[in-house]
Amino acid sequence: MTDYHAFIHNVTSQLQHALFEAQLVWVISAVLLAFSLWLLRPWFQRWRQAARLRARVASLGKAVMRNVSLENGVEGVAFMDWLVLTHREILVVTMQRGRGIVFGADKTDSWARVVGRRTTRFPNPLAANQERVAAVKFHAPGVAVRGIVLFEEGASFPKGQPEGVLLPSQITDEAAGCADQEIPAPLQAAWEHLGELGAHGEQAYGRDMQALRGGASHGREIAALILMTLSLAVAGWGGWLLLYKTLP
Repeated sequence: MTDYHAFIHNVTSQLQHALFEAQLVWVISAVLLAFSLWLLRPWFQRWRQAARLRARVASLGKAVMRNVSLENGVEGVAFMDWLVLTHREILVVTMQRGRGIVFGADKTDSWARVVGRRTTRFPNPLAANQERVAAVKFHAPGVAVRGIVLFEEGASFPKGQPEGVLLPSQITDEAAGCADQEIPAPLQAAWEHLGELGAHGEQAYGRDMQALRGGASHGREIAALILMTLSLAVAGWGGWLLLYKTLP
């Protein structure tokens, strides 16, 4: 009986020691996983915001084309975030990123954004949007085309919102009454023609914008994926350690 009790005590001691070591390893794994998720938090926020925005833009009309590139008629290419078909016109929607208090007017060359104590200036987005409108009119003459610059959530215009600018909260008013309206035949034909021209839109748009912007930085996402992989490896090592220390 003494040997039996000693054996049980020895096994229990080894199990407790192995479990302690495994738990310590798993805590390290959990910390790595939590840190990787923290690194991905901005990506998740951007993804959720983009999903909400896509749904709101889709509510503007009967059909939507996203990430379209079209020749502008002057030996160049215009890149469009969205084209939206309504019962009255084709909307050219340009996404303008950046939260904060925005100051700008139709005819000014540059606008200002204030976030806290920091002020940044950026080119008037209405001018670039009108170039995109002209490119659509070049391929769809005879139909109404209108441009909209859509600012992301968190932007505001305390000194007045220029015509042609839209905030996400205003999309419902813009889209009111469109759902039950019929699309005129010339407008539908122009839309289908644009669809044929922009069939390669998403691939060409992504490739061309990547070249223009020089590529986006994904350092946080890469670091998060590395940490997730390391976390899984550490967790697996903890399980192996537990088995190694307890099995005869």
